[in-house]
Amino acid sequence: MASSNFKVFAEGVSGKDIQSDSVYETDTQRVTGVVPGVADPKMHNKLYKQATVMVAALAQVIAQAGFDARDDDYSGLVDGIRKTFAGSVNNVKPDSKGNIDLTEVIDSIRRMTYPRIGDFIITKNPENPSKKYDGTTWELLEEKVFIMSAGSNTSAGEISGNNYHTLTVNELPSHSHSGIIGYAGSHSHNATTAKAGNHYHTGTTGDAGNHYHTGNGTTSTAGGHTHGRGTMNITGFCASFPWRTDNMFASPTWDNKWENTGPTGAFYESGWARTGRKDGREGPSVAFDASRSWTGSTSSNGSHSHSFSFETSSSGSHRHDLSISYAGEHSHSVSVESAGNHNHTLTIGNTGNGSSIDMRPRHVSAYIWIRTA
Repeated sequence: MASSNFKVFAEGVSGKDIQSDSVYETDTQRVTGVVPGVADPKMHNKLYKQATVMVAALAQVIAQAGFDARDDDYSGLVDGIRKTFAGSVNNVKPDSKGNIDLTEVIDSIRRMTYPRIGDFIITKNPENPSKKYDGTTWELLEEKVFIMSAGSNTSAGEISGNNYHTLTVNELPSHSHSGIIGYAGSHSHNATTAKAGNHYHTGTTGDAGNHYHTGNGTTSTAGGHTHGRGTMNITGFCASFPWRTDNMFASPTWDNKWENTGPTGAFYESGWARTGRKDGREGPSVAFDASRSWTGSTSSNGSHSHSFSFETSSSGSHRHDLSISYAGEHSHSVSVESAGNHNHTLTIGNTGNGSSIDMRPRHVSAYIWIRTA
């Protein structure tokens, strides 16, 4: 423990034996010095006490700073005074020359400013931070990894997620697809129109201008057959006739009269004609007309068909009105020809190619260092 041997003079002297401050201030010996042969005890007590009080106080400060203050060690006293009044930094005292070595203090302060283990440094500088922070170890974060805050569901230091992602079916939004159903052979569909109560259907055909209607066809068949005479018959009778013996241009002379009754039925007398006889006789001319005596009908020989064609006459530009009578409240059924049970194949068009999606937000890239030791 440091000590001091400096003491106060007249420490035990009564105050009445020590000159007061006011007297000491104006005392001529204090001002001009001691007068030979004259010694004022009170003035000297004041003088010595003031001087020794100051010296003892300084020595006490030196001792409290940890240095000895002794009147028999001049060099030590000087060194103690220098160190004491040069001060100290964080309890580091000056050396014998009064210099203070702040290396430890600075290192301590520097360590206080160092990033802690696990701290991140984000920088555009690719240099390892260990060059700046002596005695530290750093690791560069993997490229293209983003920083996300940790919490109860995410541990600090955990690396997860992807910059690119291909959507799954469950991640797709609700949507629809258009498609085409392939045909599967002939088939039928049943349907019923809605009822509309008692009603009429009216309409007008379109105007087609002056025109003809032509066509041909075959009547319905009723079986192969032939047509025989049946009961149809053509009858008639031509009797013998008289001959003219005179010239045909003169008055006729008859050889005789008609025999029997003359021509009947489809035969009839149509006039007179030369007969071609050598004697030049003429006779009555007989003609034939079946319609004069046509009776009966053809026989039926089974079903048959007849082909026909036609062409209507033109009736000018016109239209045809159409009116359908009502049949009470009713419905209409529709049936399409059926070809048995079948399936329909539905083909849905593909609208995507399965490419992955870049999930990264807009960003700026930098080096991210993590202190590991």
